[in-house]
Amino acid sequence: MTESKEQRAKGKGQSGLPTVHRPLRTDYIELHARSAFSFLEGASTPEALIGAGAELDMPAMALLDRDGVYGAPRFHMAAKKSDIKAHIGAEIAVSGFKFQVSSSKNGDVIYLPLLVCNRTGYQNLCRLITLMKLRVPKHAKPGECACSVISIARKKRAIMR
Repeated sequence: MTESKEQRAKGKGQSGLPTVHRPLRTDYIELHARSAFSFLEGASTPEALIGAGAELDMPAMALLDRDGVYGAPRFHMAAKKSDIKAHIGAEIAVSGFKFQVSSSKNGDVIYLPLLVCNRTGYQNLCRLITLMKLRVPKHAKPGECACSVISIARKKRAIMR
C-alpha cells in the first residue's frame, strides 16, 4: 500500500501517525543534561543543548554539570534568547553513605542531582560547592572532592532534590 498525496502533505503515513516530515509534539523536558564543562561526561556546549531543546519545542530544560555550575551563565543566556525556561543545578558528589554492596569505583561516594528553586537556592548551591572544593587538596582525584550529607542538609533551603 502506498501513501496518498494528502497523507504525505499532512505529514502522516498510512497509520495516521506523524512521520519524519512532521515531528511528534512531546511534553518531555530534559532535567539532567550535562554540558561540555562536565569533562569526559558531556559533549555539547550549553548553547547547543538549548538549540536542541528549541528544535524539540521544549518549554524548559535543566543543566546539571558535575560538581559545579560551570555552564550555567551561558545556558541561562541562550535559554533566554530562545524563550526556554532554564533550570540550573549541579550533580554533587556526596560521601558518607555506607552500602552493603558497593557498585561504584569510589566506594561510598554517590552523585546527587540538585536543582535550585530560586536565587537563594543558587547561592546555597554555590556555597556548598565552594565548601566542598575547599576541603581537599588542589589537584584531588575523582571522588576525593565530595561533600557530606550533613553539609547538604545545612544548605538545603531552596534546593530541590
